[in-house]
Amino acid sequence: MQLHTNSFDSFSVGDPVHWPAGSDTKAGTVVRLTKTQVIVRAVPATLLNPVGSDAPDALQFHAGGFVGHTSGQQRYAFGEPEGPEIVFSRRVYDSVYDDNYNRRPEPVKVSIAKLKGTSMSGSMSSWGRLRHGHAAHYDFNF
Repeated sequence: MQLHTNSFDSFSVGDPVHWPAGSDTKAGTVVRLTKTQVIVRAVPATLLNPVGSDAPDALQFHAGGFVGHTSGQQRYAFGEPEGPEIVFSRRVYDSVYDDNYNRRPEPVKVSIAKLKGTSMSGSMSSWGRLRHGHAAHYDFNF
């Protein structure tokens, strides 16, 4: 089995992590590991440049469409882990892409951490896949 940047075995206790949840991204910290699970607690993410703020890069809101459109790059500050534990399970699949999204000549077995209860197929395949580093995003346009 090949070790990828975000492979199951690449996570350690204390690592900052994030995962996609639909069109949003949630942040957390690894608090515990087992042979088959990565256990995370969410961290609060505070938006530093909301619409109407004094931040030089404040998000912009534009009326129109269904509910309008918010543009700009979101910046966040992250707090300490809190709340209930969130379980990510070991999933093994045949990957046809490497970490840089280059197509491989032959698939290889890859082990990832995926939010318990999420699907590995179709449009939901990336939903809940654990990745390194704190990151957050809120889709104001949805």
